[in-house]
Amino acid sequence: MLLLLRLSAKKKWDGDGVPLEESNCAGIGSDEDKAVRKAAATTEPAWAGLGGGPMQRCWRIEQFQVKPWANGGDKLWGNFFDGDSYIVYEAAIENDLLVHRVYIWLGSKTTADEKGTAAYKMVELDDLLDGAPTQHREVQGCESSQFKNLFRHIAYQSGGIETGFHHVGRVAYVSKFFRVRKTKTGTRVEEVEKSVSSMNKGDCFILDSVPNIYVWFGENCSPFEKSAAGTFAENLEAQRDGQAHAEFNIDDKFWAELGGGDDSQVAGQGADKVPEPELGEGILMKLSDSSGALTCTEIGRGDLKKAMLDSAEVMILDLTAEVFIWVGSGASAGESRNAFCTISKFLKVNGRSPNTPITMLKEGAVKNPVWNQIFSD
Repeated sequence: MLLLLRLSAKKKWDGDGVPLEESNCAGIGSDEDKAVRKAAATTEPAWAGLGGGPMQRCWRIEQFQVKPWANGGDKLWGNFFDGDSYIVYEAAIENDLLVHRVYIWLGSKTTADEKGTAAYKMVELDDLLDGAPTQHREVQGCESSQFKNLFRHIAYQSGGIETGFHHVGRVAYVSKFFRVRKTKTGTRVEEVEKSVSSMNKGDCFILDSVPNIYVWFGENCSPFEKSAAGTFAENLEAQRDGQAHAEFNIDDKFWAELGGGDDSQVAGQGADKVPEPELGEGILMKLSDSSGALTCTEIGRGDLKKAMLDSAEVMILDLTAEVFIWVGSGASAGESRNAFCTISKFLKVNGRSPNTPITMLKEGAVKNPVWNQIFSD
């Protein structure tokens, strides 16, 4: 496999056809450039206090600004609006070392501006921490296992920064219906059609209405789903300024809002677990600009070895359900800075979902269980 992105036929590739030494980008990757970018990153108030020890933080992009959303363990930890973009940071001690991970999470209805701001700010946070973090791009409903393992429960709500936290008062409130379902990595709360036909006996359901937030337990639901449903309902209650409360006793109003019906009309057992995407055999490629054009060449597939990794280049591992970018210690600034963009083009050219999770790893700081399993030799 050879993917060729030729941007200049006669001049050394630098991203726009202008020789690097003649452009204003010649200093990219130099010590001076890194120092300037780190100094700029220190001016972002959201990053204050990061890097000193284990922690979990989440911010939401609001009008091009990074605003605090939740800390690990907070009621909003793991709650996302589909119209928003978020940045999630994790620092953890592993093998006596402090490991940093930065994720951007993109809702299915988030705007291009919010996506761009989240991506820019992720790079900025990477600059602040001297390039130590692994970087991850996650899209709603297609998250990597490593991201999902950060949360006991993940909840998707419709809306965004303009609609997420309207106070309940005299204005009309549109009720919502949620399904709570078990997965391999926890439980997931997701909005579904407000109808009895959406229900089954194997899951839990929440009707977010006013003044009641109804919680209905399917007779075959698991204790984990019950716990997640109760927690989510109580979190909604806390957001309503005392004008709504969680209700576990189901009455006629609950069924009336669903268009009529009762327990006897709830059919099916539901899926006990949401199937997780399966990883493919693994295709390893090398991204290089040494020829004057940015090329992506297949190195091997299936039985992959550490010896195949080239420290002078950027390597791409395609597992179908997830794609990894490995930045060698000697990779050029052009290769590493354009890696995410190149992967996006690669997915498009090959008819792959643009929502595929992408993770960027740095040589010498790889702390990813999937990657380590592939290169276990």
